[in-house]
Parts: sequence; structure tokens; C-alpha cells
Amino acid sequence: MFRRVLVATIALMIPVCAVFACLVPALVADLLGERWQGTVTVMQLLILSSVAGTLGDSVAPLLKGTGRPARIAWMDIVQFVVLIGAAWLFIDLVGLWGAGLAWVVSVMSTLYMAYRYAADLLDHPFRGVGPVLAAIIVTGTLASLVAVVILKLMSGIVAILAAAVGSAVAAALVIIALDDRFDLGLRSSLAEPFPWARRVARSWTAGN
Repeated sequence: MFRRVLVATIALMIPVCAVFACLVPALVADLLGERWQGTVTVMQLLILSSVAGTLGDSVAPLLKGTGRPARIAWMDIVQFVVLIGAAWLFIDLVGLWGAGLAWVVSVMSTLYMAYRYAADLLDHPFRGVGPVLAAIIVTGTLASLVAVVILKLMSGIVAILAAAVGSAVAAALVIIALDDRFDLGLRSSLAEPFPWARRVARSWTAGN
């Protein structure tokens, strides 16, 4: 169940965050205005940090449920210390977007701790995740490319909406195609924590 929830989470997070990162410049330019232009890179880095934090967010409930909240505290302490040090270094070197970079570094600093904690509590919790993760990365990459192409061809709010819808459709088609081709179990993993995904999978199966 831990593995299924982790896979389902990254299957949603990576494509969505990849597309959103591509949409940020257009969102800032067309919705927020020129005074927000300097925050584009910061926003994109914060999006990246949310992807990097997926593992820690998945492990935290496991640690709470097994009576090991102290390990969560250690992860938080390490992340806080790294955040302060990285912010002091990067903001001085590169300015405002150094804050976003510091947050990414601080989140990534606890990835190994989260990995070890999960491995200590469960029997091979990440077995078989590699191929699935590769497929999800491919999906996110192709979906973000669709968004970029649409934004190149169009402009304004209509372009942002078209890019969001087009990339979502592309991501769904790629995930289904890769799941069928390599038997990755992506749809079944999504169906466990997300009931709406189960209905979509049943509809797709009935249609084929």
C-alpha cells in the first residue's frame, strides 16, 4: 500500500508540476503583470521542491503510524538547518531566486533520510518503482512539451487554458499507452488512493 500511494502521488505530481512550471511565465505575464516578472524562477523552483518533497511527505504518515515521530522531527531539523544555510549563501550570490533554490536544496537534503526510514520499516518498499518512475518522467516531459508548443503558437489566457487542457490529455494518453505496453500497473496504483481514477480506468477498459 505504501508503494501504491507513493506511485500514485508521483504519477500526479510530476506531470502536473512539470506542466505548471512551463505555464508560470505565461501566467505571470498575462495574469499577474510586469511587477511579478522577477518571481518566475522562484515559483518554478518552489514547484520543483514540491516534487522533491513527495518522498518525505509519503514517509511521514508511515513514521507517525508506527510510533516514530522523533524521526520526522530529525528530518525537519535537518531541513531547517540546511534551509537557513543555503538561503544565506544563495540569496547573497544570486539574489531573489536564491530563496527558491535554497528551499529545493533543503527539501532534497532529507531525501536519503526518508529513503532509509522507509527501508528500515518495510520490506523492499521501493521494489519495482524505478521503471514506473521513468514512465512518469517521460509522461511529464511530453506533457510539458505539448504545453510549450501551444504557448509558442498562441498567447493570452486562451493559450494558457489550451496548454493546460492539451497537456492533461497528452499526459493521460501517454500514461495509458505506457501502462498497457509495459504492464506497469499505473492505473491500478492510481485507483487505490484516488477513487475517481478507478472510474476512469473502468471506463477506458469498457471502451476497449
